[in-house]
Amino acid sequence: MKIRKAKVEDLKALIDLGYEFLSYEEKQHDESYNPKYIYTKDSKHYILKRIKEARSYFMVAEENGQLIGFLVGSICPRLKSRPNVVPSLLEELFIQEKYRGQGIGQEMFYKFADWCKRKKATKMRVDMFYKNNKAKKFYKKSGFKEHTVIYEKDI
Repeated sequence: MKIRKAKVEDLKALIDLGYEFLSYEEKQHDESYNPKYIYTKDSKHYILKRIKEARSYFMVAEENGQLIGFLVGSICPRLKSRPNVVPSLLEELFIQEKYRGQGIGQEMFYKFADWCKRKKATKMRVDMFYKNNKAKKFYKKSGFKEHTVIYEKDI
């Protein structure tokens, strides 16, 4: 297994993996997700932009030449109300189900955390679905503490 920076040449494989990720989110956490979105022009543009951006971190996990996971994160703009904080955001972390529990996500997380430190970030945030107990356990084990709660209501 190899963890490396995502490349433009990974686009097709990232789209396929992204479909798997969005399908999982739709089934497990939020039926409003549309996995087919990943195949749109906007989505492809977004993925390529994130691979190329200096403020973005886009890593993939690869096994025998096949992508099995990814992590996307970034350094965020400072808030005027928190001038001493350089925020980073772990946006997405996905490992194919059959590869979970092998430390791949944790290794990717540590690589992202090291990158954030080199970029002078002082805080890291991650959002997850309330029902995603595996993610909660993983992030608590990785040193995260609850900070903000978001409520959502159908109208």
